[in-house]
Amino acid sequence: MFTSFDAIKERDYKKIVILGKKAIVAVLPSLVFSVLFILKRSTDIAYIPVEKLWADVRTMWFLATFDTKEQFQLLWLVIIILSLVTLLGAKKRDTSFSFFYLLLIATVFYFYLPDRVGEASVFSQRMLYIAFLFWVLWLATQNYPRFLQYMVVATLFVFQFKQVVAINKWAVYRNNKAKEMLAVGKLIPANSIIKPIRELEVWGFFHLSNFMGVEKPQVILENYEAKHDLFPVKWKINLEKAFKEREDCFFQTTIQGKTYTIDYLVVFGNGKTDDACEQKQINYANNKFQKIYESNFITAYKVEF
Repeated sequence: MFTSFDAIKERDYKKIVILGKKAIVAVLPSLVFSVLFILKRSTDIAYIPVEKLWADVRTMWFLATFDTKEQFQLLWLVIIILSLVTLLGAKKRDTSFSFFYLLLIATVFYFYLPDRVGEASVFSQRMLYIAFLFWVLWLATQNYPRFLQYMVVATLFVFQFKQVVAINKWAVYRNNKAKEMLAVGKLIPANSIIKPIRELEVWGFFHLSNFMGVEKPQVILENYEAKHDLFPVKWKINLEKAFKEREDCFFQTTIQGKTYTIDYLVVFGNGKTDDACEQKQINYANNKFQKIYESNFITAYKVEF
């Protein structure tokens, strides 16, 4: 990539053609597989609203994976100051131009490419992360006054210290909840059909219920990947889909003449589910089913009729 930018700056057209051919050969396999992927699946396209794209930039949501968004105000301040100093005349190294152009390209892709094509998604967040990396690399290749370098290093030390403290606190909390889910799994007999209901929208807990199947083979109705042919583990009989499609939200379903029953309902989180069917199941369980486990985070019911 950097060699290509150098060739363009030098207007060495012969070298540009040679590098272009090499680039085509390098990306051709990825392009072929991408086309085949799209042709085999639905081609519905979804975009994230521009307001949400800007909001994710401001909050650096793509970096705040440990619930530490407030920490990034300090990081934003450092990046903005360095960017202004650079644009107002800081001496640049040659490679900085390459990073700057890559930053512009990634930024354009972030705002104009769809976030989802068929069953492939989360493009926008990944492109924003790539743009951020190029931004940091561009700034890192500049020559700054000595006093500014010291200020930036000291500020980043403070930022990183606060990050480590916040991440450690969050990691301990997540670890405790994982242990609790593992303990609930020990209470449930092997080969049970378990319906988990998540009552919180926290990325790190999206698949927390899978811990119930660590020590015993279980059928856990929380695996959206298993319905696709992209993954090695697939439903032989898609129970998850069958239960979701029941209009009465009942705990039994019949497939090809065979009846399947949810054996345990496990509700976890500190909020509310926005799924009307799930809320109906929780209400029914509270009135009809026996609780085998209850805490301020997890409630597990044995489904009995």
